[in-house]
Amino acid sequence: MKTIYPTFTKVLNSGEVSIDDVARILNADRKTVMQKLQGISEFTINEAMTINRRLLPNVAFEELFKIQEQ
Repeated sequence: MKTIYPTFTKVLNSGEVSIDDVARILNADRKTVMQKLQGISEFTINEAMTINRRLLPNVAFEELFKIQEQ
């Protein structure tokens, strides 16, 4: 899966957290989460903080949501 968040992608690929997990805590569907991961739309700051706090507290916020340079 190609996303704009390399660290988040590594976590998803490791199986530690799934797109379904993210969708569930954001009360969103998979398609919406995929669009946000691909940069089609953006995570709100509240969504990003929720993901970090509830699913990946061991990953620094800045690293988790660092956008890949083109």
